[in-house]
Amino acid sequence: MPIIPTRATLLSSQLGELQDWGLIVWCACRGFPRHFAIKRLAEERGSLVTLEAILVRMRCGQCGRPPVKAQAKHGDPFATRGAAIVLLETKGQTARNRG
Repeated sequence: MPIIPTRATLLSSQLGELQDWGLIVWCACRGFPRHFAIKRLAEERGSLVTLEAILVRMRCGQCGRPPVKAQAKHGDPFATRGAAIVLLETKGQTARNRG
């Protein structure tokens, strides 16, 4: 059985170490999540950038606010099966779709 990383481990990991992971992000203004392949984020932002640094800078293209919820998922982030690790969940603001 593979070892499942903790939230802290994932957030401090460099994107280059997470090539097989996906990122799922919700904004309070949207009724659906956005999916990102971390491999692609590493190509665009650099493989040495941490996942936490990406989340801190991430903003919604529609309203400009930061995400209210974020999860990391090993493999295809669009897959309906498989466990996701909660990286961020803002209290008081909820995404419309808890997906």
